[in-house]
Order: sequence, then structure tokens, then C-alpha cells
Amino acid sequence: MDQKYIIEVKQAVQQYQNGAGDYFQVLNKVNLSIRPKEFVTIVGPTGCGKSTLLRLILGSEFPKSGEILMEGAPITGPGRDRGIVFQKYSLFDHLSVRDNIMLGLEL
Repeated sequence: MDQKYIIEVKQAVQQYQNGAGDYFQVLNKVNLSIRPKEFVTIVGPTGCGKSTLLRLILGSEFPKSGEILMEGAPITGPGRDRGIVFQKYSLFDHLSVRDNIMLGLEL
């Protein structure tokens, strides 16, 4: 089996600051390796860090520590080679299908 990973999350730690100035850790040394053509599902209760992990892989956030790699290279920001489909989504009725799709690229 091919050992080359398309996505690797290595010892990822992410924390956020609350309104009182205290930090709370959302991800604690998370590891994940995904090979090409693998199908991966991330499940868990609300608040366990699923969306945070996806934002790290998308490159819209960066981990406090650890690494997020795509094809062996660090993810340094959002890219056209990654996307996300939210569980709850909506389309803008006043836009065509094409314009709804293109909106993500414009943003």
C-alpha cells in the first residue's frame, strides 16, 4: 500500500481565548494521516473540535503548535485544492447555481 499521505496532522494543538482572557484548549496533540482516495469521517459531540480541525486543514486557521501538511508541504493558508461542505448550508435564492458556487471563490 502506498504510504504517501495527502493530508497529515501532526501533534496539532489549538486553543482560543475567551472573553475573560483565559485560554481553553480545543485540540490536544491530534494526529491524523490520510492517504489518497481514502474516505474519512470525523464525528463527535458538539464542541469537541471537529470544525477547528477542518479549519486547520483548510488553512483558515493555524495551530498553536504542531504541523498540518498537504502532500508533505506545510499548509500556509487557504487554497483552491481544499474545500468544505457544511452540514447545514444554504443557497442564495437570488443567485444562479453558478453564482452560488462562485461566491466561495470571491470570498
